[in-house]
Amino acid sequence: MFSINILTVILVTYNRSHYLRFAIEAILNQTYNDFDLIILNNGSTDDTEEVIKRYKDNKIRYIKHDENKLLGLFSTIKDMCNTKYLLITHDDDIMEPTMIEREMQILESDEEIVAVSCAVNHIDEENHIIMKNFLLKTLPHVTEDLLFNKYDYFHYYCQYNVLIFAVQTMIVRKKVFDDVDHDLAQRVGGMYDLYFILLINEFGKLYVIKEPLFNLRIHRAQLSRNRIPIYE
Repeated sequence: MFSINILTVILVTYNRSHYLRFAIEAILNQTYNDFDLIILNNGSTDDTEEVIKRYKDNKIRYIKHDENKLLGLFSTIKDMCNTKYLLITHDDDIMEPTMIEREMQILESDEEIVAVSCAVNHIDEENHIIMKNFLLKTLPHVTEDLLFNKYDYFHYYCQYNVLIFAVQTMIVRKKVFDDVDHDLAQRVGGMYDLYFILLINEFGKLYVIKEPLFNLRIHRAQLSRNRIPIYE
């Protein structure tokens, strides 16, 4: 589908209607406005659809899968939009108002940067911050934003053994996303996030904003803290 905007945000949701409104409203209240929002209902059996249909914003396009799709979901997403940039995010987390604007400024300033993410806070089931800035908590030596040249993130990960990219915060160039072998990446299961980041680093530079512009929810319904919520 053709769009006049340069960014598509895809919010994937599955049976989390009680958190969903926080995620939707945080996206719609961004200081950056030139984006389309696709809400992808990945086979929910609760009242997710009713929650989504309360929102009448023209930015929103609603897509419903009749069943929860596991393997192949990202290959399906490739065909949902034709914008220059893509952000796939989750239904139980909450963006800070300037997240998209800050990340887009960086991407638009340097064509060699293929993806930008940011640090995150951890929040509980009641939206209370339980860990402020996971990046600085685990890597206290970080004093400024991080820039990884092509192929460099693998060495950084081997040195510190910390996944500093939260993929649900990551805006990526759509052409790069399309060129990644997602079917292969998804076969690594719970290591998908790391593998995906290593793959896109083969196409260019990666950037991490050290400021927490995203609130990642930790709750009992997760399979693990290193989960892929799209699949749950």
